[in-house]
Amino acid sequence: LAAQNVNKDVITTYVNVSPVISEAVVNEIEGKFDVYGLGWVDLVANQDSLEEFAKWAPEYADNVYAMTGWIAGHFFTEGLKRVDGTITWEKFMDAMESAPIKNPFGGEINYADGLRAGTQEMNLSKVGMADGVANWLPVDGLQSVDSLLGK
Repeated sequence: LAAQNVNKDVITTYVNVSPVISEAVVNEIEGKFDVYGLGWVDLVANQDSLEEFAKWAPEYADNVYAMTGWIAGHFFTEGLKRVDGTITWEKFMDAMESAPIKNPFGGEINYADGLRAGTQEMNLSKVGMADGVANWLPVDGLQSVDSLLGK
């Protein structure tokens, strides 16, 4: 985008909100446009969950993709814990739909009434420099997507 002289801000998905990406683009976009990224975890407010994750997976303690797997496993096992008696697909689905499940890194997922929208709370950060290091700098904390979009 920078090579094509784009001068409009960009919002990217959480899969790009990684130090590798910010380091790769920070110099290319400087003075041209901002790159914003959505995320669905709050590692600051949920430091206890981050420490638990790091204890179980120390070699992946700063790997956001591994954290995503940890979160998916959390939702799956929470559903299993809710099943009463023999586990069947129907009982598992009923258990998953019975009440919202808190994401250990912030927000929640609610599958009630067949809802399959995934997380509805995001945060916003943007590529920038902090203490001479390229990174994703916080803009807005976890909140509804509608709130982030100003609706």
